[in-house]
Amino acid sequence: MEVTIMNKWTLNRFFYKTLNFWLGLAFAVLDVYSIVHRGSVNLDASLDVIGVVLSIGLILSSLVKRERYSTDKKKRSL
Repeated sequence: MEVTIMNKWTLNRFFYKTLNFWLGLAFAVLDVYSIVHRGSVNLDASLDVIGVVLSIGLILSSLVKRERYSTDKKKRSL
């Protein structure tokens, strides 16, 4: 039995309607403002950089839609 799992990545045209986009944008703005406002490098700034990276990940996950489908040569019914 051979199962092939394919991933198809497409652009989500309605990304601005997703919660991931708005949360990511809000976190990115707040973290960047916190880094710029503080201006010094310490533990809090490194946590803010991690927050910026995670928020960029949220924004990118809302921009890209992933469709998964699998093909199975032998169809099995339960």
